[in-house]
This record gives sequence, structure tokens and C-alpha cells, in this order.
Amino acid sequence: MSPNSSSSVFGSGSGKIDQIVRHGVHAIATGRWVEGHRLPSVREAEELWGVNRLTVLRAYQRLAEMGLVRNEPRRGFFVTAGPRVERVSRHRVEMDRLYETVRDQIRRDTGLSPLGAFRYLADLALTRARQDPECAFVECTGYQAGSHAKEITARLGLPCLALTTTGLAGNRLRIPQSVHILLTTSFHRAEVMVLADPPRLAVAEVPVELTPEWAAQLSRQEGPIVMLGVSQSVVEQLAQEVMDAIGDATAPIATRVLTTDQLEGALEELMTAGPDSPPRPMVLLTPTLWDAAGAWRDHERILPVEYRIREDAWPATADALGLPLGAVIEP
Repeated sequence: MSPNSSSSVFGSGSGKIDQIVRHGVHAIATGRWVEGHRLPSVREAEELWGVNRLTVLRAYQRLAEMGLVRNEPRRGFFVTAGPRVERVSRHRVEMDRLYETVRDQIRRDTGLSPLGAFRYLADLALTRARQDPECAFVECTGYQAGSHAKEITARLGLPCLALTTTGLAGNRLRIPQSVHILLTTSFHRAEVMVLADPPRLAVAEVPVELTPEWAAQLSRQEGPIVMLGVSQSVVEQLAQEVMDAIGDATAPIATRVLTTDQLEGALEELMTAGPDSPPRPMVLLTPTLWDAAGAWRDHERILPVEYRIREDAWPATADALGLPLGAVIEP
């Protein structure tokens, strides 16, 4: 979408800011907005994108925080120069050259409209990628692997398969031939390297963190907190991470170690409230136990320990997956 030729309206809600930011990143990456280019004024942007003044300013401020634009008082926002702009636009020349080569081949060999053909090819590429994903996220549990694979798909638009280390090690799961890169966390990198059958597959480490929204929700809960896990060292480490995330004002998190076979009885005990019973706690389950929780996962006072891919890891993750042209929105 060109800022001078479209009156399309962006989506609703907080997503409007992200969509304007994505548009700006792509415009800079593809050379439509070059160094010194003046972004649409607030008034122009309101009409152009169907958003309000505050949304425009927040989106432009986000681009400024990313080091892509600068704010000149009483003049507006301009594309700046520097390493951040160079990073998102570094594929421009090679992609321009590739575009011209493929465009000429389409005209010569098919007689089709290049634009129409590229649109068809983009849809076909997405369909094929859904059928045969290029990447997979590998973790020790299906819950973790699936959660991070969904993040990759949603954030980068690249379908991502979820695989588990136990499934691969036990030969219950196989890595499809279409997959050329495995993503994993630092905790499992060495393990995944062994399973990757190098040099066919590359392995990229993706840093993760406790999900801030999850931590904020937990901090508002009343009553004691209990964390259950299958390993003493893991459950103590996770309990400390959660304490750090939700603040020192919260009472210490109690921890219990048990097997998956003992989980049903432990949850029954913790969630049974009688006249003389203490308040029901908020129960946190480590990923292994969450996978085994079954119907208990629907209980309002039972939560998994929730992680997300760290915000500052997205650029490197996009690079590892071979995504050009500023494919990632940074905070």
C-alpha cells in the first residue's frame, strides 16, 4: 500500500498501531520511504488510514523508538539514517534484482501479468508452506512447542511445526523433509543439535521470557500460590522467576514435586474447599505437568507457567528463518 495512493482503513483496536508500524517498516525496507522521506502528517494519516490522531502518534513514536524515523518539532516525522534503517533495508538490492529477473521470465515464458503472477505465487507459497512447513519449534513438551510455534506463525507469517524432544528421541515423531531449520530454547539446544541430523538441518536458539501479561494477571490473583513440578531444581527456579516477574509484595510461592501419576490426587486435594479448609490456592503447573493435566486445564485456578519469545529476539529469529525486508515488528 502506497501512502500516496491508498485510502484503505486499517483494522480495529490496538492492532491499528501495529499495522501502521508494519506498513512503515515495509515501506522503509522496500525503499518506498527513503532517508529524509517525510511521513504523512497526522492529519493526512488520519484520512489515509482511517485512524485517530493518538493512534498515529503512538505508531510514529514506535517507529522512532525503533530508530527508523526522527521527530522534528513543527515539521513532522522523517526517515532517519543509521544502522537500524540499514538493517531492515539490507536485502533491498538483491530483492530488486531477483524481482526483475523473475518478472522478465514471467513475461517471456507465460505472457501473464507479473503482478497477477506474483500474487498467485504468494498465495501458492503460503498454501505449500502450510502443507510442508519450513521450520519447526522443538521443546520438551507439546504445550511449549505448540505455543512458540504459534508465535512464529502469528508474528512472522511463516507456518511453523511443533515437535517435542521426547517424540523425536523415541522415534515417535519424524522431522519432515520440508523442514530446514529447528528452533529451540537455550535449555534444549544441545539436545536438539543431536536430533537435527546435521548438516541437513540448522538449529537456532530463541530466547524466551515469562509472558508479561500472564505475570500481570497472576499478580492480581488473591490467595496463596503453589507451583507443582516433576523436578525440584526446575520448580524452584521457575518459582523464583515468577516471584521476580510479579513483584516482591507477593507472598513466597510454595513448591511441590510429584510425578504425573500423582497429579490428579494433588489437584483434587488443593482444589477441595471445606468449611475449615484454607483458601484455595492459585496452582501453577510446569509444562510437563500441564501436558498431563487433562480436564484440570479448564479450572480457573490452575494455570500453566507461560513463556513467550523475548521481544528483542525477533530480529535474529527472522534472520535465522531467512525472512527479508523488515519482516518483524519490534517494540
